[in-house]
Amino acid sequence: MPLLKRKRRSEPRWTIVQRKLLAVLEQQENRILGPIRVCELAGYGDWAWDRAIKDPRFVTRLNQLGVSTGKPGRGRPWKHEGHLVVGLAADPEEELA
Repeated sequence: MPLLKRKRRSEPRWTIVQRKLLAVLEQQENRILGPIRVCELAGYGDWAWDRAIKDPRFVTRLNQLGVSTGKPGRGRPWKHEGHLVVGLAADPEEELA
């Protein structure tokens, strides 16, 4: 009896979390958002991004969409900084007036 060969899937099977994140990122205007905002739009906390990018296929798909993974690499700075850079007021009394 001949063995049946399974057809290979041309598209990867995504987890539910990855599917929801990709659904948000399919919209061009969401591709400039940081990982935390993308997770919020997908209905998840920021943990979802870290879990999703553990899959190299997902990272490849993000690169195809032109989306940064949010992780620095080989001398590159963070694309999405988590904190605002602010300076002290020269004259605080004047600022409060």
